[in-house]
Amino acid sequence: MFSGFRAGGQKQFVDRPVPSTDAGELGLLLDWARERLEARLTVAQMARQMHVSPATLHRRFQREIGLTPSDWLTQERVRFVRRLLEETTASIEDAAHLNGLGSAAILRAVFKRATGLSPHAYRLQFTTQTPVPVEQSAPTALLDHVDRR
Repeated sequence: MFSGFRAGGQKQFVDRPVPSTDAGELGLLLDWARERLEARLTVAQMARQMHVSPATLHRRFQREIGLTPSDWLTQERVRFVRRLLEETTASIEDAAHLNGLGSAAILRAVFKRATGLSPHAYRLQFTTQTPVPVEQSAPTALLDHVDRR
């Protein structure tokens, strides 16, 4: 995600698509990781999935995507939370659980650093349609309503 400056201290939110990779191993890894954001993935796990060392994975990410694996994971998690906030009534706690950040406090800090807004302020500002209600007992039902890409 790219956040440029807008008048009034508001950041502008524009999804920055990941540069296309040859649909080879790295593309498959990105899809694999997006499907498992709630699993609190690590760079070491991603490297094992691709059968390379963490250092090799880091070099491939830098070369092909322009980000470190950790920065890419954070970007994907923030993008997913943005969609949850825009499209559902998910609580911050549910969003934190579903995207692998673990706690609402960590989610708030990461989200604020990435967007300049708290999750609550973002939801108030960017919810444009009627959000999908979510039962507290079934937060994974959110995944049926939100595209992870």
